[in-house]
Amino acid sequence: MTDVKQEYGGALYLLCEEEHLSDICLLGLVSVRKLFDENTDYIRLLEAPTVTFAEKAGILDEAFSQNVHEYVLNFLKILTENNYISAFGACCDEFVQRYNADRNISIAKVTSAVALTAEQQKRLCDKLQAKVGKTVILQCETDPTLLGGLRVEIDGRLIDGTVKNKIDSIRDNLKKTVI
Repeated sequence: MTDVKQEYGGALYLLCEEEHLSDICLLGLVSVRKLFDENTDYIRLLEAPTVTFAEKAGILDEAFSQNVHEYVLNFLKILTENNYISAFGACCDEFVQRYNADRNISIAKVTSAVALTAEQQKRLCDKLQAKVGKTVILQCETDPTLLGGLRVEIDGRLIDGTVKNKIDSIRDNLKKTVI
């Protein structure tokens, strides 16, 4: 799958960069991916051996010709024709990774026990941007089992300031203590 995502997703990115269409194609890829994630039967239909490529191309045209740039539509057709449509998500990841790297953008996955307010998100984003020297985009989610604090994953680093992590650390230290 790695070769497919790098070859196909990377090729689409390079084409879009060359044509100055990366922003618009990124939006199209994101919207198609969201649709595919919400409707998993769509991918199964595009993979079905009983459906001809012409029929699959017609389905893609009907669904996307008015909604995404022709490069994204043609990309979907190429993946479908070569039986790689199941790699679409990985190809999107490759496109986004290259897009973000070229624009000095980092994605920070933030997990908290309760939802962060807009003000908390802004302060956190500002601190992370100062720390990594890049534009940071937050992807926030909640996990009540953390009890409190934040877990942040950014640029391959983990910053775990959650109450759960601190309790686990204390527990581990107590287990190692000989009385």
